[in-house]
Amino acid sequence: MATRVVAKAISLAVLIFIEDRCVNAFSPVQPAPKALIAGTLRRTAEINQKLPKLYASTEQDDSAPNQDAQTPKPAAEIEDEEMELLMTSRLKDYRLMRGALQESALYALRGEAPAVSKEGYSIATFAGGCFWGTELAFQRLPGVVSTMVGYTQGDPKYGQPTYSMICSGRTGHAECCQVYYDPSEVSYKDLLKEFFSKIKPTQKNRQGFDIGNQYRTGVYAHTEEQMKEAEEYVESIKGNYFFPIATELKKATIFWPAERYHQQYLERGGRYGLKQSAEKGNKSPIRCYG
Repeated sequence: MATRVVAKAISLAVLIFIEDRCVNAFSPVQPAPKALIAGTLRRTAEINQKLPKLYASTEQDDSAPNQDAQTPKPAAEIEDEEMELLMTSRLKDYRLMRGALQESALYALRGEAPAVSKEGYSIATFAGGCFWGTELAFQRLPGVVSTMVGYTQGDPKYGQPTYSMICSGRTGHAECCQVYYDPSEVSYKDLLKEFFSKIKPTQKNRQGFDIGNQYRTGVYAHTEEQMKEAEEYVESIKGNYFFPIATELKKATIFWPAERYHQQYLERGGRYGLKQSAEKGNKSPIRCYG
């Protein structure tokens, strides 16, 4: 019995090794340095214990620099109806959000998944494993006006999810990044190129050492045009991979913004307090956890 279990474990390890080698042989995606993925299986516990305290002093810094184009409303000017809606949130963070992040929170609480923001920017949503690195990649892309991380594609019966809930893997939500972008400066195809250059699309329900259905990859279209472009793009690149592409293509559903300490996480310093630049056009390697 023990021999059989060991044999299965070895077979799984070999399969993962072969998959990673095949992906890297046929695509520009590079494996994360071992030093950066060490200890990632303990990530959930560390975040729940440390991050809220780490960012407790950033109450006045909720809107990252990439959200300057959308001027936050002073709290006193927020419509009474909107404030009442925010007060119904399971997360008290929603009441403190401003700018595009607050707008996104209101859409979620209303059960909406719009294709265009109040300011007229197009909206796109992507799941690329851990949402921290995905967000920083899009923050750096010229034409992207605002980014926020959150949860989507979950079972509606759970209502508004929290980080602890989605980490259980039972709610069906995926960690994702929502992007407000100016289509006159950056196309949806450009977003797709950036996204697929940062993930390993053949890995199912995981990215690297982040394992679970919450770490699956997905493109969630807000319009029929986005869906068509996504399907065409995946068709055009599938020949680059030995294994089938596991990235799901689905219609966008409610995007629930994550807790504030997750927003612009790597730009703020990440796990180790080492800030990473979100400057437009920056090509520096992204340290996935900080």
